[in-house]
Amino acid sequence: MMSTRRFQPRWWAWLMLLVGVLLALRLGWWQWSKAEHKAAQRAQLTLMQQSPALDAAAMLKQPPQPWQPVQLQGSWQPQGAVWLDNRVQNGVAGYELWMPLKLSGESRWLLVNRGWVSRAGKAQIALAALARTDSVRGEVVWPGPLPMELSQDVQQGKLWQNLNPQRYQQHYQQAVLPWLVRQTGAVEAGLAHDWPEVDDGRLRNVSYAGQWLLIAVLMVVLFVVVNLKSRRRD
Repeated sequence: MMSTRRFQPRWWAWLMLLVGVLLALRLGWWQWSKAEHKAAQRAQLTLMQQSPALDAAAMLKQPPQPWQPVQLQGSWQPQGAVWLDNRVQNGVAGYELWMPLKLSGESRWLLVNRGWVSRAGKAQIALAALARTDSVRGEVVWPGPLPMELSQDVQQGKLWQNLNPQRYQQHYQQAVLPWLVRQTGAVEAGLAHDWPEVDDGRLRNVSYAGQWLLIAVLMVVLFVVVNLKSRRRD
């Protein structure tokens, strides 16, 4: 007695396989396209960060692009400095110091992230010493969506949970420019400028694309295995 295998799926089974595979491939292509789009954005960001630095006159004449370098001069306003709590770098909790800079001929303040310091090092930061310089080099960052604040106690003196430009203006009764700057360069007066790179999620999209492709292959394999039927023959 011998047995052979036959492969005769029903028409509706072929249709289900076709729909499933096409859907999986479409979703995989969608994720891959998102990854390519983010890669192009990342390349543009790198070019922007390598572009010539704007001075105050150029920045005020036309709103700068995100991550565009700037070289600014003005007078620091240490009375308007705030510390942002619970800012983690390399697994260490600390603070970010934001200090306003008054540009020449401009009544609005420019909020500048002067750098990061650990909790233990905060007591060693002297605001008066940081205010002695009259220039800063950094890059433009536009305010993003504000995080959800579950507690009403988001501000204790100069210690804040998040930087909310509207809340800042109301608190200090002082208008501020709509964009922000974070200082770059070497450590200054104990404040580090080793900012983490922006995670654009491109690698996750590549991973998702690979998963959808694998799902399409598995559907074909399972379809073949399930529809191979044994037939006995004398």
